[in-house]
Amino acid sequence: MAVGYNKIFDDLNKAIGDTKHKCEHDKFPAGNNNVSSGIIRVRSKHRPSAKELVQNWLSGYAKSNGLVYQEKDYPNISSHECIEIYGFIKSAKTDNLQKKEQLRIFFKFPDGADKPDYSDIWNTGLKYLFDNGHRPLKITPKNAYEVEVMTTINQGIEEIGKGKGIKLKIGGGNYHSDIVGCVGTKGNQHADFVFVNTSGHKKIFVTYKDGKSSTSFQQYSGITSKAGTTIANNNQVVSWVKDVEDNWDAEQKAQPGVALHRSIVGDGLKKKAVWGHETKGGGGGPNNCNIFAQGTPKFKGDKTKCTLIFDTKVVNKGNLNKLKDDYDPTLGARKGEAYRKVGSKSGVRGGIFSKGYLTQRKNKPF
Repeated sequence: MAVGYNKIFDDLNKAIGDTKHKCEHDKFPAGNNNVSSGIIRVRSKHRPSAKELVQNWLSGYAKSNGLVYQEKDYPNISSHECIEIYGFIKSAKTDNLQKKEQLRIFFKFPDGADKPDYSDIWNTGLKYLFDNGHRPLKITPKNAYEVEVMTTINQGIEEIGKGKGIKLKIGGGNYHSDIVGCVGTKGNQHADFVFVNTSGHKKIFVTYKDGKSSTSFQQYSGITSKAGTTIANNNQVVSWVKDVEDNWDAEQKAQPGVALHRSIVGDGLKKKAVWGHETKGGGGGPNNCNIFAQGTPKFKGDKTKCTLIFDTKVVNKGNLNKLKDDYDPTLGARKGEAYRKVGSKSGVRGGIFSKGYLTQRKNKPF
């Protein structure tokens, strides 16, 4: 059954709209205006999760209503990918307008008091890069709380380098010359901050968590294909998903609200969860991070030799000795929002969490 703009928006809002996800739209194309495209916005403090929520809803809704959709990138409109929908009933005023007619869902941070302050996020060196052939680097963070962290880092580099690049290392990592600042990453890439030099080359990849302890963040990694096939297809993950599917209802009946968890055998899966599914030896990349960091950033040194540390954790790639005990990466499943799934089981959030996050609540080794 074909559907139009208002029906799609109303059904989307009914399915996902809540205090964490605000749905809104601009004026839709109609016979009494000259609008050529429909724009829907979903506002949330965590844009990747909001996009995943919409995609989960669309997977069934699109099939039932003859729609198709895909992720699209419009960097001049948004630093985060949108979802473009096709097959809806077009309603623009003229044939020419209908040829241009599109429906897009964009993902934005909330308006009002919670809206991140972007005014100082880019320093002089980064602005120069953006204006001189490196505009695609201009990507803001995925999470609202990371805006403040990125701003602190970029303004710190500005203060030390006086608008020029500095020689920088993070924690116990290697020094890199002419680092001018850090930027965000696209979509489901594991890195949160990417440090670039004055030539626009990406040099250091950091996966970042907020807070002061292992209980301050929810998970290192998901366990679906979006986390990477080397994680989703890992034998331990496949076995875990199957066991959660088969036993979740019985475990919840016996202990309502209980979180289930299982220790991971060996280091390979743990490393991929923490530093990205492409984790390997040297170098770095958006899914092969150099550093796991948590807490407030602080600089030591000058532009000729500067070290960036984070006051809770700074862990070089592969060094699981610094992620022991409560930080130990652990397979887990807890009660989640209705759209969350582990395998075919809805209402469950699965992932690789810190052990401390899972054991702080009602829990059961499983």
